[in-house]
Amino acid sequence: MTKKINSIIFDLGGVLYDIDVQLSVKAFEELGLKSFDGLYSLKEQSLLFDELETGVIDKAEFIKRMNHFSGLSLNEKQVVNAWNSLLIGVKPETIAILKELRKEYKIFLLSNTNEIHLECINNYMNTVYGINNLSSLFDKAYYSCRLGMRKPGKEIYEYVINDAGINAQKTIFIDDNKDNIISGNKAGILSVLMERGADLQALLNNQGILSQ
Repeated sequence: MTKKINSIIFDLGGVLYDIDVQLSVKAFEELGLKSFDGLYSLKEQSLLFDELETGVIDKAEFIKRMNHFSGLSLNEKQVVNAWNSLLIGVKPETIAILKELRKEYKIFLLSNTNEIHLECINNYMNTVYGINNLSSLFDKAYYSCRLGMRKPGKEIYEYVINDAGINAQKTIFIDDNKDNIISGNKAGILSVLMERGADLQALLNNQGILSQ
């Protein structure tokens, strides 16, 4: 497979960047929002989070709607900190893998995310690793909040394929969401599910990439 594949598209959260949604659930519950767990999940998001991830609403509107939903009067810092608490971080070995991959492959990032999380992630990357921008680790990064579309919609895969100038049949896509894997396969990309807790190096090795 190594000879056939020349491009790799990575998801971010749950693949490269460790996350735990329950940390945000707990943080919002501590602020008094007891039903946050029902409002937000990775499998089924409310319109509020869809709109945040596609850039339809900004941070200020997100905070306003969260307060409307909760009946609380949370300030910006409270909402942002609770929302960002699900972001854990990146393992050093993951960054090493990405750097090694770029010697042989074109690598891309395709993430359903929002500007609040991106700001936090970039601050983390700068503070911990001295990397000013997450995007610099890839040939190009694609974020749903800046494209106005999100996975699993087929249009976002078509956009990335065309914009990156890659051959879908020579590309592998790695994501932790089954729906995204299904839609990626429908777009003609070899799409591989990364199970929770799986090892990225081992997954790549199983696909004939970076095998020793």
